[in-house]
Amino acid sequence: MASFSSCHSALRAETRRDLKQATRHPLWYFADGNCIFLVDNILFNLHRFILTSHSAVFRALFELPPPNQRGIHGKRTTFGEISIVEGTDDKHPIALSGVVVSDFEAFLTILYLPVYETDPGLSLDQWVSILELSSRWDFASIRMHAISKLELTPSDTLNPILRLSLALKYDLSGRSWLVRPLTSIVTRKEPLTCQDASILGLNMTVLIARAREEVRSVFEVDEEWCNYCERCGKTSLLEEDDVEEVIMEVFGFTAAEISQPEQV
Repeated sequence: MASFSSCHSALRAETRRDLKQATRHPLWYFADGNCIFLVDNILFNLHRFILTSHSAVFRALFELPPPNQRGIHGKRTTFGEISIVEGTDDKHPIALSGVVVSDFEAFLTILYLPVYETDPGLSLDQWVSILELSSRWDFASIRMHAISKLELTPSDTLNPILRLSLALKYDLSGRSWLVRPLTSIVTRKEPLTCQDASILGLNMTVLIARAREEVRSVFEVDEEWCNYCERCGKTSLLEEDDVEEVIMEVFGFTAAEISQPEQV
């Protein structure tokens, strides 16, 4: 569950923003909505019940008492300037900082779907945006749905480097998010690039380099195997299970950690 400090950073009301140029979203400004948000100078009028029924962050936000009922050491101090007053009309919206309109639109597409199994035809980038916002705002069911969609994305669309980076950023566990992409990276013929290192970070890059060296040291490829290796693109003749064993040791994964279902 998100902490009050993360609520503050994710849902910070910017009351000084100039709202003269703000416009209503043509789709996501509901006439019967009762909670108005501002994203990139676009107004969204949503339904408080839908937000609070899915998110502990929004439940905490709307459970705040009116300003005149709070003490100086109460929840108002923890949440900055956000209060129940914001979001009641176009002149006092709740401004969502660090969110862009396209990401928010994709997130609302899933939030307002009657059944999550319905495929809205979203792109990879949109599903990643949905994972980002659902994780930030503690929408557990939507987060799980985004994870399941991304997990089924083929490797030619979501390559092992990007898959592993999502696992690291959003704390995803399981074989498909950790061991399988690492196996592909460790056994691929091409070395890690500077771009790969910038995506994965220094620590992960160093561990991958160590695992690649360990795999190579287990079996020296003789000249007679060169044509085979050129054909398959592998740098080792180890079986996949053997490579996974190296990965488990280098990265310190436990069998229970790898086999456990994804947690939110």
